[in-house]
Amino acid sequence: MSLTNAFARIKYALKARKMTYGDLAKALGLSEPTVKRLFIEQDCKLSRLVEICQVLEIEPTDILGDGGEQSAVPKPLPLVVENQLAKNKPLFYLLLLLMNKYDAKDIMGIYDLSTNDMYQYLRVLEKLELLELGEELTFKLTFHQPVLWRKNGGPLHAIIRNLNLQFAASIINDSDADENHYANISRRMRAETFEILTTELDSLLRRIRHLAEVDQLIYPDEQLKPYKLLFASGPISFPKFSNIPAPFSAENETAKIRLVKAKRA
Repeated sequence: MSLTNAFARIKYALKARKMTYGDLAKALGLSEPTVKRLFIEQDCKLSRLVEICQVLEIEPTDILGDGGEQSAVPKPLPLVVENQLAKNKPLFYLLLLLMNKYDAKDIMGIYDLSTNDMYQYLRVLEKLELLELGEELTFKLTFHQPVLWRKNGGPLHAIIRNLNLQFAASIINDSDADENHYANISRRMRAETFEILTTELDSLLRRIRHLAEVDQLIYPDEQLKPYKLLFASGPISFPKFSNIPAPFSAENETAKIRLVKAKRA
């Protein structure tokens, strides 16, 4: 990525954080005219770009390039925390929104919550050591992301499964909408071929995570929109999902006999 694009991304990051050139200059220990000249000339040492990234809490690779599209390895929350979230579904839904970069005021507006309502929810999350609560409902998430939710009977497995089923049904039912995309395919193939496709899907998922992380770090909220991609793949047992009964019931023996006679003739 050229430095021109790098400085363009830095400008977006400043705007997203409501920072001015003066704020950046103060954080870097430089004069405001010096910082403005950096952006006009769009030329500086790599070390200076790294310093700017540190101030903005952005990885230099997110400014200078894709960095090989490497994402953090998902890790689970403590089991006791998952159990508490499973007992309080609204709290879990709230946490999912916070993880998707919604702020408290956005959530209050969407769900018609009062300031006290929001504070109570955030306090519970703070007691679970999932965030640090600041002034005026500001917060900082304190757990590792992305999260690996426990499967196979994990406390939140049923809730997450139902959320995904509801989402999939909504897309299928409204697949003609401009931004909705639905496709499915089933084919007979070798297990080795399916393994190749699964590896390619994993690579695509890593790319999706990385590009989304960069967008959230760099661009202002008004340019961001929540999207969800749901992939499901694996061997399919058609008898498990379908039923083909005998064409004639036990009560219709006459029709059965006629069919046998017709075959013999």
